[in-house]
Amino acid sequence: MESKILITELDKPIFLAGMAGGITTPDLVASVCNEGGFGQIGAGYMTPDALAKDIDQIRQMTTEPFGVNLFVPEYPAV
Repeated sequence: MESKILITELDKPIFLAGMAGGITTPDLVASVCNEGGFGQIGAGYMTPDALAKDIDQIRQMTTEPFGVNLFVPEYPAV
């Protein structure tokens, strides 16, 4: 499923920053989405299993689109 949404299309132009380290919880992401903003889960330090669990939780709490903020904090050897 692909969903595109612009900040100008939101009911409320609120963009929740996906901060890594557990600050943006599934509850917070879903709450922002359900109130008309755009929520993001911060996945920078999460394992794939933990991220999948959080995404599943968010999907159970909202039908609105949300984002996953994923970054690579180090330069891996290639």
